[in-house]
Amino acid sequence: MKLKPKQFCEGIAAIAMIGLTFFMLTACGYTFTGTGTLPGGIQSLAVAVPANSTAETGLENIITRALIDELTRRKHRLVPAGQADAVLGGKIENLWLETVTHRGGSVSQERRVKVALSLELVAPGEGTIWSSGTMTADWTFDVVNDDKPATDQNRQMALEEVAKKLAETAYSRLTDQF
Repeated sequence: MKLKPKQFCEGIAAIAMIGLTFFMLTACGYTFTGTGTLPGGIQSLAVAVPANSTAETGLENIITRALIDELTRRKHRLVPAGQADAVLGGKIENLWLETVTHRGGSVSQERRVKVALSLELVAPGEGTIWSSGTMTADWTFDVVNDDKPATDQNRQMALEEVAKKLAETAYSRLTDQF
């Protein structure tokens, strides 16, 4: 099969664009955030339960679990605080609940939970070597009419999703080398 000149040129142009895109992404030093390297040469770390300034009982445990899961998934060495090069801890600053959509006049159909968290990495003898600033994440969940246990379960799952999002953001910021 013989290609027509127009088809040949279109094929060459497509290959050239792919090559140029690859070259531009690698030549300019572009990398994805969260390279996996911890600041300050930290090799091992501990995760402390963050202080919980909200009325949401157990939220600190949900967030701690999500942070540990994220760090473990990324193959970082977690050890007890006394053996760690640094300890990751912080504070759950706030939790908001708001109605997103209504059913009828004043009955909630969907609600959104939003959490604010700040973290810091503290090395013994060195003090704070990294701070996240305030990070927020939210998740919308369904309100089940006349079924409080189902609504509570949806809210709990939303809190777990928020914690995962916060852990991902924290990891990205923690390992960002820019």
